[in-house]
Amino acid sequence: MSTAVSVNSCVWLLLRLGIGLQVFGCIAYSQNVFAGVTYHYGSLIEVLDVQVVGICNKQVKDNKIDLFVQKYEEFSISNDESIDCAFSRFNTIITSLKELDESFKSRNHVRKFLRALATKWRPKVTAIEESKDLSTLSLDELIGNLKVYEVVLEKDLEVSKNKKEKYKSLTLKERKVLSEEDASS
Repeated sequence: MSTAVSVNSCVWLLLRLGIGLQVFGCIAYSQNVFAGVTYHYGSLIEVLDVQVVGICNKQVKDNKIDLFVQKYEEFSISNDESIDCAFSRFNTIITSLKELDESFKSRNHVRKFLRALATKWRPKVTAIEESKDLSTLSLDELIGNLKVYEVVLEKDLEVSKNKKEKYKSLTLKERKVLSEEDASS
């Protein structure tokens, strides 16, 4: 059954599809809806559905790209975050950008990850920058290198804690001896 597109049916379509008048106008104009062409009612809905979905998909894609680019630019690693956890977050951002056909050069990933590290990593970052060619260093190689250093940092932290505890116990003993000497004098 073919029917000419009327103003009433256009209003009904606007309500059914949940699109604004301006979007509908653009679609209708580009599809010659008001040029006296007679459409089968179902085909008009299909044309509008395809056009609206296309517009919405592009807007959604652009918004996702903006979001992930912002996440990439603002990416940072906290002091207590492990390299594995940070790499997982970073990799999710990179992968999401690639899926959206938007990505940074892989050599930039290495530099970005190094810049995102907390200050406790500065000695290692400096050593890597001086000893490696960052333009050819892969992200996986960097992560492996950082994981080794992470183990060293954890061991150093343990040794430091043990020394503090030993110092505290010595201090308590000295205080006790001093207080006993003060009491006896």
